[in-house]
Amino acid sequence: MKRNITTSAPPTKTIALPVVESDVWVKENVLWCGYANTHKRFFVVGDHNTIGGLPFPYLMIDSGCNTMLLPAPTDWTQLNRDYPTPAYLWLIGKGKGVGGKSPVISIKPIDGSLLDVTFDGTKVGEIDHLRFSLSNEDLPSLLACPHISPAMQKSATKMLTQHPLKPRQHGLVGQGLLYQFLYFQLDDFIAVLDRSVAQKLIPVSLLDLIGELAQIHRSWLSDNLETLNALEDDDHTGDDFCPTRSSTKDLF
Repeated sequence: MKRNITTSAPPTKTIALPVVESDVWVKENVLWCGYANTHKRFFVVGDHNTIGGLPFPYLMIDSGCNTMLLPAPTDWTQLNRDYPTPAYLWLIGKGKGVGGKSPVISIKPIDGSLLDVTFDGTKVGEIDHLRFSLSNEDLPSLLACPHISPAMQKSATKMLTQHPLKPRQHGLVGQGLLYQFLYFQLDDFIAVLDRSVAQKLIPVSLLDLIGELAQIHRSWLSDNLETLNALEDDDHTGDDFCPTRSSTKDLF
């Protein structure tokens, strides 16, 4: 069910996107595109972008982020109604990496069901939880939320008192969604494709080579995963909710 929930106010300037014939996109299995700004940050822009039914017109793509970080709604009424406990687990924690000083709310379906992601009105993938960055403007809604315990409310209030924060203007999308796709960067442009087109677009010889390298990688990783995990510092230790990665075997 589509939910009309207002998010934090985006930049006031309206962006006109380039027009591409939809049949071209469908034929070549292009799901969406990202456009770089002068700081080399890639954005997916659209009035009909939704995550879990919530609208996010400005989404930044960051392949280095292990999950996602979304601006909290300006009105929590429908959020409280559509994601009630005990059907959904609400947790508050401290952000890590991007938004490291921000308290974050994670909302996860108890039954393990997935939430739809749509770009420009078309479903492009699924995620297993929502993750919101909180600002000082969210304090009234936070304290009135029936799904958050008094202890968690107190903890988030303390963090925001110590480190006042403004609302985010865009959502940050990382590996919580990206791992499901095949994507390419060409200078200041990113095209994201359905994984099933790998065999159509990539020469068989290259697919065989990538498959062989993937097997070597998995063997090496089994002996070195603990070392790689130890390389991350405290600001980049990941989230409580991380995606379950699909195997590269389904490509080769």
